Amino acid sequence: MLLISKTVDVRLKGYILIGLVALLMASCSVSKNFTALTNNAESYYNKGEYAKATAAWQQIIANYGKVGSVFTADNYLKAAKSAAKAGNDELAFQWYDKARLKGQSSPEMWLYLAHHYHKIDNLSKELDALGYYFSFDVKGTEALKARERYFEALVESENYEQAIKEWPYIESDVKNNKDYVEMYFEVCQSLNREPELNKAQEMLLKLDPTNEDALFRKARLLYSSVEKRYKNQMAAYEKNHTRSQYSKLLKALKGISADYRTARDLFKKLYVAHPSKRYAAYLANIYARLDSKSKSDYWRQKSE
Repeated sequence: MLLISKTVDVRLKGYILIGLVALLMASCSVSKNFTALTNNAESYYNKGEYAKATAAWQQIIANYGKVGSVFTADNYLKAAKSAAKAGNDELAFQWYDKARLKGQSSPEMWLYLAHHYHKIDNLSKELDALGYYFSFDVKGTEALKARERYFEALVESENYEQAIKEWPYIESDVKNNKDYVEMYFEVCQSLNREPELNKAQEMLLKLDPTNEDALFRKARLLYSSVEKRYKNQMAAYEKNHTRSQYSKLLKALKGISADYRTARDLFKKLYVAHPSKRYAAYLANIYARLDSKSKSDYWRQKSE
């Protein structure tokens, strides 16, 4: 009886050993086949045969996508890259998104996803993707264009604090682009960043001399400044009616009148390009200060 038991035990161990050997051989075979297929897909990619590379990856994912021992998440990045090059947006997005969900990250992945979300008008996800993209040390023309879009998207989402941080990276490339300078003006104005706003104002007026917001700001600031100086000089004279003070007043009024005329020219330019009762009211006040009653009355009527 003992002899029979030992015989069974030996046979059982033999079966287990045979099973393990068979399993090992099968595993080696799977790994070998997988390696051959991936090498084939990568060879197609390196030769620029992206459609063939994509088809090869489709077969690999279908056959080995759930075989965790050989198929790792980074393979989705390789597959998606091939699909993107082949112009197969459906598969490229599907595989890049799967790679993302599995914790993968690469500049190509985030930039592709950003473009995808831009196409479908998903601004929040586009911003997230671009943010991750710029967490890498990306350079070159492609990165610059992405940075310009990032700035634009930040302005669209009214994330002005981050937008103004991005401006120095793109300024040299877009400083002659009216649309971008206009966005920069909006950012600076929203943040009340006076030094930057003054710069943006002049940049914008250089590109678009009748831009309403920039031209009105320039005219209004000059008017407010000269009006304050006028009132201060008149108040000083009212307090001290002396020949000396009167002489100071006359001297000051020469410079003040010159600035009123500059403000007048700005508001006239503004009114011609953008007729408005508000601008007519400014002109009426300016002509009153310049002692031109008939012109002041004319503009006063237009302001009513």
